[in-house]
Amino acid sequence: MARTSKIFPSHEMSIGVWWLVSLAVTAIVVGLGDFGLPLWIIPFCILWALTAGLPTLLAVIVTAVVVTPFGEFIPPAGLVICVAALSFAAHYAAFHFLVRWRKNRRTR
Repeated sequence: MARTSKIFPSHEMSIGVWWLVSLAVTAIVVGLGDFGLPLWIIPFCILWALTAGLPTLLAVIVTAVVVTPFGEFIPPAGLVICVAALSFAAHYAAFHFLVRWRKNRRTR
């Protein structure tokens, strides 16, 4: 975390970069999953999804659960926009939680 704060002086810029990286990796994993993942990639995908990609994974799950009853009425571009917006909100909340947790840990 210390290195990213030196590279990106504002936290908002770090959130944006991390969000874009997470969306790109998630898109690649979904694309690979559509054509069949090689077995050696699966542990890395699971590790990504449960650590750094968790906010994006949760956004995809929430979008799927909420949109399932209305799936016939929402175009695919709308789903992508919903996932991107929820993912950004989740990244923003997670990043600020981690920053606050880290500051509180230092003061103890």
